[in-house]
Amino acid sequence: MVAVSLLGMADFLANNNPEDRDRATYVPPPHTEVTVRTLESDVKSMALSGGGSPQSVRISLADRTPQAAPGKTSTAQSVKIFSRIFWVVAMILILGALVYFFYPLIKKDQTAPAAVNPTSTENSALPEVPAHLNIPKFEHQSFFAEPAPRVLALTVSYPVGAAGDLADYNKKILDLLARENSTSTFWEIEVKDGDGQVLSFSQFLEVTGAKVMDEDFLALNLSYDFTHFVYKDKNGFWPGFILKLNQGKTWVTLRPEIAKLEAAADLEKLFLTNPGSRAGVFRDTLISSSQPARVLKFAQVSAGLVYGYFHDYFIFSTSEAGFVEAVGRL
Repeated sequence: MVAVSLLGMADFLANNNPEDRDRATYVPPPHTEVTVRTLESDVKSMALSGGGSPQSVRISLADRTPQAAPGKTSTAQSVKIFSRIFWVVAMILILGALVYFFYPLIKKDQTAPAAVNPTSTENSALPEVPAHLNIPKFEHQSFFAEPAPRVLALTVSYPVGAAGDLADYNKKILDLLARENSTSTFWEIEVKDGDGQVLSFSQFLEVTGAKVMDEDFLALNLSYDFTHFVYKDKNGFWPGFILKLNQGKTWVTLRPEIAKLEAAADLEKLFLTNPGSRAGVFRDTLISSSQPARVLKFAQVSAGLVYGYFHDYFIFSTSEAGFVEAVGRL
């Protein structure tokens, strides 16, 4: 509707051009030369002719041709300029209207739904899985260069789902050892879950309920696999454990963290035989007069928490005699 009105106005202005109206009433101009006589011209003519008859004087009207009024010319030019501007504006408005109404329809048909990918912010918001919960499956390999006389397989409940599962380990291993009729005093124990998968040391500690070392620290710095042994004497059964240093790690940097186990409240949960009360605190000692270690004595004479380092191995035992036996087989 707006465009039609604008076009009508433009036709009106174009058809009512002042120049066209001027051409409709145009009158041709007179001849450029005319003859006239005046008293002054007659006197001059008689004087020049020596008293003859006076002659008419010719006057040129070329310089006296009527000129167009300035107002009419400027008005015509203004109308022309306005008419051009009007047409330009009208075309812009028409094109703008076409783009406004039809471009969204064309764009909608051409626009395909973009694939939704998680942003870096969303990825970073995902919770990080603790190292001890991200342990891959592995095959057990004993660290003993000289194998134990007997190797026993023990299946326990894992993951731990109830308080009864914590007592499951102690009961099962004592029953297993009680059935041994051999004269052996040293065994290696392979601990597996119900699916036959060997447990890592951090998983084993969860089964025993002994929170003596940080689980993530173990998973990041020491081997998943571990060698579990049991030493027997007249006073009972004394378990121990061996872990291997991960490649690229050193005992110098790890010892401060490992030493934190000395303050653990669950150390007694590692025993199979009641050790009695603690007799002091951890202190330095030499095993077999040459192997440096740390030891915590208990009231039970055979009991003693001993840990130390032998080449790339970390050995932890609940008796000094068991520690010596294990080191001798590495």
